[in-house]
Parts: sequence; C-alpha cells; structure tokens
Amino acid sequence: AADIALPLLKPPPVKPKMSKEEAEAKALELQKRLREKRAAEEKEKEKEKEAQRKESTKMMAIAAEKAKEEDRKRAIEQQMREKEEHEKHRAELKERLRQDYIERFGCEPPEEKDEEVVKEKTSKEQLAFHLNKLKKTYKDTNVEGLKTCLNTLKVYIKNLHENPLEAKFKKLKLENKAFQTRIVPFDGALDVLDVLGFEKKEDCLEQRKSTPDGFLCGQAIKFIDLMLGQI
Repeated sequence: AADIALPLLKPPPVKPKMSKEEAEAKALELQKRLREKRAAEEKEKEKEKEAQRKESTKMMAIAAEKAKEEDRKRAIEQQMREKEEHEKHRAELKERLRQDYIERFGCEPPEEKDEEVVKEKTSKEQLAFHLNKLKKTYKDTNVEGLKTCLNTLKVYIKNLHENPLEAKFKKLKLENKAFQTRIVPFDGALDVLDVLGFEKKEDCLEQRKSTPDGFLCGQAIKFIDLMLGQI
C-alpha cells in the first residue's frame, strides 16, 4: 500500500525563559499567595473554635442554671417535708394533751384561736401559716385571684429582698389599684406583709426595720414559688 502522507505536527511553542528577576518575583508571588491562604485558613479555624467555645460556655451555663434550679426545688421540698413532719408531731402532741385533759376533767379542752396561737410561733412559721391560709381559703373558690395575689406578693417581696436599701421598695401605697384589687380582698395577704415587717402608716404600708430581714424574704419567695407550683 502506498504510504499515506500525514500532516506534520507543529512543535509546541517554546516558553520564553524567565529572567532571574522574573523568577524571583514569581516565587515571591507564590509565597505571598500561600501565606494569604494559610492566614485565611487559620482565621476560619479560629472562628470555628470561638463559635465552639461560645456554644460550650452557653451549654455549661444552661446546665449550671438547671442544676441550681433543681437544688433550689429540692431544698424547698425538703423544707416543706420537714414542716409537715413538724406539724404532724405537733398534732400528735396536741391530741395526747387533749385526751389527757378529757381523762382528767371529763370534757373537751377549750379551743385556742388560731390568731393567738400563730403569734407565738417564729416569723418563718407565721409566714407559712398565713400563706397556707391563703391557699386553703381561695384555691377552690378563686384560684386565678389567688395566683395573682401570690405573684403580686412575690413582686413586692423580691423587690425588697434584692434592693434592701431602696426606699421606694419599703413602702406600699394603700390607694394603689393593684394593691387594692390583688392584695386587700384576700384574707391573709396583709398578714404576710405584716410578718415581713410592713406596718400601716397614714397612706401606706412601710417597713418598720431600716434593713429588711433578707432570710425571711428569701423564705417567703421560696414558699410562694412552691405554692404556685401546687395550684
């Protein structure tokens, strides 16, 4: 067979040889790009690390707050259990005294008035008595009003507890609409404020102490929180 003539391929163009200066400039340019790339990567890594750190801190704070809240609830529940046990013991003792009185005198002992008995108790016990009285009186007849009353008491007490030196939180205006509608109609609410140191002046209830009882205020807030969780 006859040879087929193939077109001749052109050789690739020869790249012009760079001068030493051009080669150095090219190398410097490549190094600059590499540095910029590494810097961008490092910056991105730092951003990711910072985001992870913030998220970790946030989760730790949430976990710590949750643990604190659980501890607070357990402490309140423990206090209430201890109170119930104390009340049970007192009731048993009272019943034994009653039976003893009947055996000795042949009749029921004269009844004590709750108001007289409660005044002999500690401030903490008086507080629990009046709050429980509120709950028993209104939980079945006006539960929404009871919740509003308790929440209003909590605001007054919390303001006093957190700002013991602020004069404006040591006075409660009697003509205030919220006070008149949320506190006054509920038997026992004014007694709670009285135990906490508020006494009646001309047109307000005012703290009788220069420095409120912080412990008692804290106990009142705990009792109210627990009570609100039960109704």
